[in-house]
Amino acid sequence: MAALWLKAHAHQIGLFIFVGNYGYHHHNYIKSFFKGKPSPITQTIDQDYQFPSDFEKTINKVCKDIETRATSKPKKVFEGSGIEAQGDFTYRGESQRPTGEGVVSSVPTGVKMIGKFTDGKLDGEGTIIMQNEGQSFKGILKDGVLNGLGILEIDRGFKYEGNFKESRPKGVGKYMFKDGRTCIIKQAEYDNAVDFANCFDLYKRKIYKGEWDNSNFNGKGTFYFADGRRYEGDFEEGEMHGYGKLFDPYGDLEYRGTYEHDYRVDTINKFSEPIVSGAVILGYILTRFIR
Repeated sequence: MAALWLKAHAHQIGLFIFVGNYGYHHHNYIKSFFKGKPSPITQTIDQDYQFPSDFEKTINKVCKDIETRATSKPKKVFEGSGIEAQGDFTYRGESQRPTGEGVVSSVPTGVKMIGKFTDGKLDGEGTIIMQNEGQSFKGILKDGVLNGLGILEIDRGFKYEGNFKESRPKGVGKYMFKDGRTCIIKQAEYDNAVDFANCFDLYKRKIYKGEWDNSNFNGKGTFYFADGRRYEGDFEEGEMHGYGKLFDPYGDLEYRGTYEHDYRVDTINKFSEPIVSGAVILGYILTRFIR
């Protein structure tokens, strides 16, 4: 009797499962018919980072004055290394590393350093220009390393103002990209942890919040798409990479699974599609094999 009843009502059962599954996974979409479509993400910058306004101006003036004075001094060329030093320097010991103020350049690598030096290393206000890589650093250095406040600029990329650790951006700061995007960085709560970022587009709409490392999305975070969708999950070097969830513009779960370099690994949505497929298969079995 049960088998005959199942066979007689297989289509209704399958339709019920299909509709129930759709309703469960798209309940926010269904609600929109009565409450309207959710508003897009319009969260604006609430806690901007204020970098000392006179910091860059002070560094630029110090370095410009040092470079101007250096032009009147003789240039020393270190044979075989391609390194040149020009300024008010003294050269001590076998290595002849310069101590004083001036300009030290490496012709083969395209690196130019301006500031005060101790044994060949920047020590105080200084600027490092890496011409071959299109980068420049400005800040107060110690033994050639930038710790504390500084500025990093990358041609055709971005400008960073904030804190550094071992000459790398780390801690509180702000990234300003050429296309108008900005990322405000909050310092990690404990040592050796990655920082946290809030990023906004040209129109000050939030596009990302989450972990931040190596000047990019790295770790756990949420990315907001322009069409209203959002991704929550793992990131690696700015790409969706690892496990994550994708929500549609209504907030309904669209997909969950593995991503590799911004692309879904699975062609089937493991969250909901198997339920629909199962209903179809069940209906087929009931109508085909049960007598």
